[in-house]
Amino acid sequence: MSSSKKNKNNYNKQNNNKKIKKVDNKNNIFIIVILLVVLLAFLLFGILKISSSNDNNIMKQFEEKYNSNTMQILFYNDSKNNDDATDLERSYLIQLGKDYNIEFFDLDISKLSKKNIEEIDNKLGIDGEVPSIIIVEDKKVVAVQEGFIESHNLVSLLIKLKILSKESKYKNIDNLTFIDYDKYNEIIKSKDNAIIVVGKAACKYCESIKPIFNNISKAYKIDIYYLDLSDLKQESAKKFFEEIVKQGYEEEELKKEGIFNTPTVLLVKKGKIDSYIQNARTLEESIEYLKENKMIK
Repeated sequence: MSSSKKNKNNYNKQNNNKKIKKVDNKNNIFIIVILLVVLLAFLLFGILKISSSNDNNIMKQFEEKYNSNTMQILFYNDSKNNDDATDLERSYLIQLGKDYNIEFFDLDISKLSKKNIEEIDNKLGIDGEVPSIIIVEDKKVVAVQEGFIESHNLVSLLIKLKILSKESKYKNIDNLTFIDYDKYNEIIKSKDNAIIVVGKAACKYCESIKPIFNNISKAYKIDIYYLDLSDLKQESAKKFFEEIVKQGYEEEELKKEGIFNTPTVLLVKKGKIDSYIQNARTLEESIEYLKENKMIK
């Protein structure tokens, strides 16, 4: 065979081999794509099945609580949109559970379908505000607290519903005296020395300072008052901010923009605010501040 024919045959063989490889590659790619599609389908099916299983499990638990002939506490929340208020509310319920052996059902709507959320909202007669606490008994809603509620007010609600006994307190702050605007005014006008912590709802810094001053109150056997601005009615809040500057609060931001930082600790002497500090402090810093201002020895 001539060399030219050999070369031609080799060239044809190479071309054929290339064509075969291309076909094989296409077949391999096609098979891989099919396998990926099948795998994704299985994964999607598994996710949907798990999601459906979660839905069914939560709905089953909800129905058990809703139909129970004893009072049940439902903590209605959305963990996908968690905030300080939700975290604080959950911590209150957990602590009360430890202190008084009561249980609550963590009703996390982020794990439910839209249809199931609507079904629950309709049964409970709520608008889906989170966090909320709903008390149910025998297919009836006994009480609803939509939105955040401070620990001392939550305890008062549970006492009113006889879930907790009358002497119950939130133990982390059991020595603080919670006051309203009228009591605040009374303290100022009495001209006695007083320590007043001013805070507001869902303020994590206020939450951290409460047990500190609670411990100081116990250790030094003194009354420490807590004024929650969130509990004040609009008219009382307006009066508070108008009067506090006259009483000795000199913060320029309040005069200009009405901004009041929480927590703020007011030291009252002879009917005036003699001194104050803003923001949370450690136990040691707080004791030192009170000693420097001769509120404790």
